[in-house]
Parts: sequence; structure tokens; C-alpha cells
Amino acid sequence: MIRIVLSDEQIEAISGIEEPIDFVDSQGRKVGRMAPSHSDTTHPFKPSQEDLAQVKQRIAESKASGCSFTTWNEIKSRLQSQEGA
Repeated sequence: MIRIVLSDEQIEAISGIEEPIDFVDSQGRKVGRMAPSHSDTTHPFKPSQEDLAQVKQRIAESKASGCSFTTWNEIKSRLQSQEGA
């Protein structure tokens, strides 16, 4: 596990925040997201429109490349066909 130590100023800036926090680099590119440990875990945060678009893009790319599996039965079938080859 990687551990990043935040400064007192950074801790103060995010203390009390109840919603997920996006972390960005100096160019504004998203590098991660954190849900505060004190947030309500019974209602996980909703993914952003950006997150949903990225997931949809990855699914489309996977299907286009022919490497898409949607159910355990499809994975199992593919593995069994490869074992017989």
C-alpha cells in the first residue's frame, strides 16, 4: 500500500467534507478520487458523468477489440474452448 502524508493545511482544507474528493495534478488532470472515511458508507457516492463516460468508452473499446465478457458463463465457455484447443 502507498501512503501519502498530508500537511496540516491540506487536512484542514478537506476536513468536514462529506462528498468524494477529486485529486488533480498541477495541470488539472484527475489522478484519483477519495471518499472521506467519515462519510456515510450506506449510500456510496454517485459516479460523475465523467466517470460514467469513461466506463462506457472502455466497454465500447473492449467490445470493438473482441475481448468483451459480460457474464461468468461467457468467461467459462471461452476458457473451456481454449483448453480444448
